[in-house]
Amino acid sequence: MYVQNVTIMVSRREFLKTCCATGIGATFAERAAGTDVPVGRASIRATGDVFLSGTHMYQFDSANSGHAPNLRHARRDVDVQWQLSPEGTVESPPVGVGKTVYVCCSDSGPNVYAIDTTTGETVWKRAADGSRITGAPAVAGGNLIVGTASGNVFAFDLSSGEQRWQQNASGSIYRSLVVDGSTVYAGGGGTIDAFSATDGSKVTTYRATTPPAIADGSLFAGNGRSVVAYDLESGEQEWSIEIGAEIIQTPTATADQVFVGGDDVNVYALDASSGDVNWTHDADFHAGVHSLNHSFALAFDQLHVSTGRDTLGLDPETGEVVSSRSGRRSDVAGAPIATATTLIWAYESGEVSLSGIFEVDGTIPASPGVTNGQVIVPTRGTVYGLGNGNEPPSADFKYAPSPAEANATLTFNGEPSTDGDGEIAEYRWRFGPDGTTATGSTVEYAFEEPGEYPVTLEVIDDEGATDTRTERVEITEATTQTNATETTNTTEGSGSEGPGPEQSVGDGSSSSDQFSALPFAGILAVVSGFGYAAYRRSRDDEE
Repeated sequence: MYVQNVTIMVSRREFLKTCCATGIGATFAERAAGTDVPVGRASIRATGDVFLSGTHMYQFDSANSGHAPNLRHARRDVDVQWQLSPEGTVESPPVGVGKTVYVCCSDSGPNVYAIDTTTGETVWKRAADGSRITGAPAVAGGNLIVGTASGNVFAFDLSSGEQRWQQNASGSIYRSLVVDGSTVYAGGGGTIDAFSATDGSKVTTYRATTPPAIADGSLFAGNGRSVVAYDLESGEQEWSIEIGAEIIQTPTATADQVFVGGDDVNVYALDASSGDVNWTHDADFHAGVHSLNHSFALAFDQLHVSTGRDTLGLDPETGEVVSSRSGRRSDVAGAPIATATTLIWAYESGEVSLSGIFEVDGTIPASPGVTNGQVIVPTRGTVYGLGNGNEPPSADFKYAPSPAEANATLTFNGEPSTDGDGEIAEYRWRFGPDGTTATGSTVEYAFEEPGEYPVTLEVIDDEGATDTRTERVEITEATTQTNATETTNTTEGSGSEGPGPEQSVGDGSSSSDQFSALPFAGILAVVSGFGYAAYRRSRDDEE
């Protein structure tokens, strides 16, 4: 019997689950708050900072799922597109944003590198106090956040490498950082410190010995031989359960379950609401297994676990083995990662399982990353970009009307974007400094106040390569009363006027997409193309 002690505190989780029951209203409310990312049979809310494609943190998201279903990469004719040997030893996973990948070294500075994945050249490099870096950095608030063994947390500007802020953690940081929205979590040696990704101010501290997994308003972490759950809003402990093992890796969480493994070589599935054990799986029968050191990946309806040289796929509902494979020359390096189509494993011997086995020179110490259609593989001495020479797309867009007034609905059309050797698979938009996001070839958005606002479009082609374009849109004072909560379909013969003259940001034709509006609980959700756009209802107009 593995459960020795359970402490349960009052939680809002069951109430929230009831309020967010399946339904059209709940679906659009969730989408307005953040991006829904399917994980196995459940769904979690990904970090609000994720916009540009790439591995923005270890295991992709704050739930530590290891699954990015919106990421694509080359799967055929894969070869080394570039390689770079930094001035130090790489021990941590890389993270990527668009066309740039960020790599940290465990030696004294410069030990933080920004690498252009198109050319393989160094964009910038910086020293982070000359201390060892063994955990993956994370991206938040336009910054690359880095934790060091000396207990410092640094924020570097993504583009220039300029240091934005520095703060001291409660202890040494040897593990990967986790970002949820605008908060970065660092530590795991006994405490987890939560910092603002914007200015580095400390938010709160949790007692834990592993980095956290965050899902459905709760933070889950290992704390020695226990798993603990904290309510993110209040900071109070929801429950704590002691199991018969030292928990080594970061948990994986969904709205319903928390998955952990320990030095007893058992996989535990715990109920996220209560901490009760739903099932355990004994992986001890696999040869050479001494503990479960690496995080899991929850993808393609399986919980993927590395057990030495073997890999298992477990049913997340029952713990039964669904798939397994073995026979590689060395132990698995780091956690598995899953993209839109592929489960990627790396082995210490230099082998990468990527729709077939690809080999690089050197010892792989950690999980690969994915960005700009490439799989980024770290070895201790060299970083490799694996791809197939795919030509990246070119982002372009138009908007109308122009000039635009406050609270007036603007139509943004990304169809002028092109891809010379394939097709564009996804359009992602970001509006204004608050970072409201939407997806689809054509979307609508209304700015509430006059001013000049940045609008960014990222396009991703069918091989995962990306391009972005940012333009500043000028919004003037409203000359007439405009209700931004109402949208009229501009269908032929309806008698309504069109959106007005288009402002051309580049070459291309206007969109013929039509829209439908669904107001719900103060949210205007406009469905178009591949996705949606969500806007706050103007309370002033209602009053």
